[in-house]
Amino acid sequence: MRFFTKKSKDFQDFKIICRAVHNGASRKDEIKRLILKLSYTMNSFRLSTTASLSTNYEGASSGALSKDEREKLSNAAPTVEHLSDGRVIDILTRKVIPQRISCVYEIRELNGEIFMANTLSEAASIVGVYPVTLSKYLDVEILDSIEH
Repeated sequence: MRFFTKKSKDFQDFKIICRAVHNGASRKDEIKRLILKLSYTMNSFRLSTTASLSTNYEGASSGALSKDEREKLSNAAPTVEHLSDGRVIDILTRKVIPQRISCVYEIRELNGEIFMANTLSEAASIVGVYPVTLSKYLDVEILDSIEH
């Protein structure tokens, strides 16, 4: 039996995101932006009673992905290969990737411009502060509520 609920749609989108992250496609900025855009249409954001996001991606609508965007994300080419011993290598360079990126820092300027960074140091550089200073001001409210 197939379900057509909002949660079912969220799960289908979650699978697309997981596939893109697992196969390393999320290492490409364009795919990373599509993942973030898709994530903003999931869960509470999918509800018709939720106000749309005021900030958008480079002038694009903050709504659902277009058919072309969804296909591009779903069919994104892998950039990594998973070895049987657990290591991950870059497909092009054949070099071992020492640390997988586990988060993305999204920096929003007041004018609506959005920057993305893969490390705290890179985010701090964009903002113009030291990483230690930035880490003190990160929004950790959600993480704290989950842990307690």
